[in-house]
Amino acid sequence: MSALRKEVSVVEITKTLSQPSLHGGEAVEAFTSSMGPATTALTGHGEGVEMFTSSMGPAITSDAGLGDAVEMFTSSMSPAAVAEAGTGDAVEMFTSSMGPATAATTKTGDAVGSFTSSMAPTLVADTTDGDGCEIFTSSM
Repeated sequence: MSALRKEVSVVEITKTLSQPSLHGGEAVEAFTSSMGPATTALTGHGEGVEMFTSSMGPAITSDAGLGDAVEMFTSSMSPAAVAEAGTGDAVEMFTSSMGPATAATTKTGDAVGSFTSSMAPTLVADTTDGDGCEIFTSSM
């Protein structure tokens, strides 16, 4: 984990993340583009999210709305990563990418709706409503 962090350009991340607006996925784009191909390939889903969120300042994390957080998170996942993510893993990764303030002020129904809309069609199709809600709420 620490070895992977060293390959990330902190200057590149800081420049973009210091901007007040997080719309459009610019922050995630800057983060992923600062990772080398080898780093991207070797980074597990959990490590990738942890590296991304740990590079965000507290104020930026708090100012990110739920919709923005979902958009940024899903934008940072490659198609292969989305396709290979199991429901449990996807929920854990999503909730890990939410700041404490966002998680605390989010209604369960809204959060589940935002989460399921960020899942690939195949994952949504394979997940029953009951299972999806149970997994999501238990991870909050």
